[in-house]
Amino acid sequence: MLFNLQFLKFWFKASNSKGHGTHSPFVYDFIMNVLNDDRVFYCFKELEQARKKYADNELCNAKKVDELLFRMVDYYQLKNVVAINSNAITQLYLNNTNAAISNELQREQKDLIFIDTAISQDLSIDEIIEACKPKSFIIINKNNTHQHQQKLWQHLVADKRIDTTIDLYHLGIAVINPDFKVKQHFNIRY
Repeated sequence: MLFNLQFLKFWFKASNSKGHGTHSPFVYDFIMNVLNDDRVFYCFKELEQARKKYADNELCNAKKVDELLFRMVDYYQLKNVVAINSNAITQLYLNNTNAAISNELQREQKDLIFIDTAISQDLSIDEIIEACKPKSFIIINKNNTHQHQQKLWQHLVADKRIDTTIDLYHLGIAVINPDFKVKQHFNIRY
């Protein structure tokens, strides 16, 4: 019951996913060209066949999460992506982009860091943020439904190095972009 109440609170305070009333050009563009992009990309049908093999696996993300990750990498032309603790289907989606995909934070700075499930306690917020380039993304899966992910998300929202945060309830997107002058947070239904 707590989960449903938390979701209902989010739903009623969140903006719709049509972009109306969004006073951030970046977030408006994100809503219109990434969230609302309903194109079926060349690999989606094949990847959904692979998902059916894992249908009973609770670790698989929702189709719309995997497709959103794919669309973000495609739209923003992200080249260096790390997917921490991601499942096989998410890896397949990311591997079908033009980005270089890895599973660990390495010396080269990343355009996108996707944290799928609870990460190792020894990986700090500082390490995650320092691994990012300017104009990059950190995405936390299940940011409102898993305790460790919630804590990580709350730290990212509060961190001054994060310029914009977008909460989609099941997915939190933190944006590092020094060009943004004001820190902003958006709750968007997705």
